[in-house]
Amino acid sequence: MPPNGANQKVLSPKNLPLNPPSMWLSWIQQNTPTRRVLLLGTVLYACVMLIWSAYSIQSTVFTSRLDGSSIDDELQVPSSIFQNKDRLIKDLPPGGTRPRRLKCIAWRSTRGCSPNGPRQPEKDQNCTQIISKGESGYCEVEDVSSGENFRVMQKYCNSLIHAVPFRCEDAQKFVYFRVEAENAAQEALKPSFKLPNVIQSQETARDGIVMVIWYRPDEMNNITILEPLRRLARLEDNITFQEITDPRAKRFVAKIHAIYYSSFDRVLFLDSDNVPVRDPSFLFTSPEFVKSGAIFWPDFWHPDSTIFGLNENSLLWELMDMPFVDMFEQESGQLVVDRRSSIGARALLRASSAELFLVAETFVGG
Repeated sequence: MPPNGANQKVLSPKNLPLNPPSMWLSWIQQNTPTRRVLLLGTVLYACVMLIWSAYSIQSTVFTSRLDGSSIDDELQVPSSIFQNKDRLIKDLPPGGTRPRRLKCIAWRSTRGCSPNGPRQPEKDQNCTQIISKGESGYCEVEDVSSGENFRVMQKYCNSLIHAVPFRCEDAQKFVYFRVEAENAAQEALKPSFKLPNVIQSQETARDGIVMVIWYRPDEMNNITILEPLRRLARLEDNITFQEITDPRAKRFVAKIHAIYYSSFDRVLFLDSDNVPVRDPSFLFTSPEFVKSGAIFWPDFWHPDSTIFGLNENSLLWELMDMPFVDMFEQESGQLVVDRRSSIGARALLRASSAELFLVAETFVGG
C-alpha cells in the first residue's frame, strides 16, 4: 500500500521510456530545422580545421627538408652527419717529401673566419671556382693512391690581403712545392754540384769592388735612364751591365736570378734605390760574414703591419711547410752572401724562386 493511502500507478516494463530526453536533443527538438543546420555547420567546420592542420604539418616537414642551413646540398643529409664526416678529414702531415697524386674534391667553406670553424656546406664551391679573399675554409683533396682525404690550402679570412685567383684546382702544385724544395736542397749537397760561374770567378779573381748592373728592359719605362751609368762605365773598368732575359726572372725573382748567376763568389746585392753612405768593403771581413757566410737586415714590415700579407694566418707557412715566425721581414734590397759557403741555401732559393713567385701571386698575393 502506498503511504497515506495514495494511489500510485505502477508502470510495467513495456511502459518505461527507453532513455530520458537529453539536453542537446531537447535543444534541437525545440526548433528542429534551424538548429540542425547550425549543428551541421559546426561539424563541417571541425572537419575543415582538421584537414588544414594535417596539411600544415606535412608542409612544415617538407620545407625543413629543403632548408640549406641544416642539409648538405649534395648529399641531402643532416648537417650533424656532415660535421661527423668532416672530422674524418685530416690535415696533410707536415714534413712529407713523398710525392702524392692528389685529386681535388671541393672547396669546403667554414664560419668564424677560420678553416677550423663550423662548416657551412651551402657555400662550398667546385675546384675551379675563385674563392674571395674574405672567406675561410679549406680545399679537400684525395690521395689517389691511398684513398685518404686531406685538408690543404687552409684559409683564414685574412690569409690573403690582395684579390688573387685562389682556386682549389691548384692544390696539387701547392702541395708539391715542398717536395721540389727538398729535392733541390738534397741536390745541392752532392759533391758534384756547383753553382754557375764559380770556377770562372776563382780563375779571374779581382781585388776591390766590382759592379754589375742587372736589368730587364721590359720592366723599365725609359731605357735611356741607363745612359749616365753607361758613360761612367766607359771611364771606369769596374762597371758592367747584364741584361736579364729569363722569362721567369721578373720582379722579385730577378734578384735571385742575379745572385745565382753572378760571376762573383762574394756578393753584395743592392736594389737600385739602396745607396751606400760609405765604402761597403768592410762587410766582407766583418765577423758576422766570416762566421755565417751571409748578412741580412730586417725590413720595415712585420706581421702586424705587412704589405705582403705575411701574418700568422698567411698561406706562405703551409706552402713552405714551416711554423709561423713572429719577427720582422727580411730586407731583400740589401744583403751580403758568400756563394761558395751557402750553396745549399742558395740552391734551395733558386729552385723555389721562380715557382715561389708564381704561387705567391696565387696563394699569398705578394
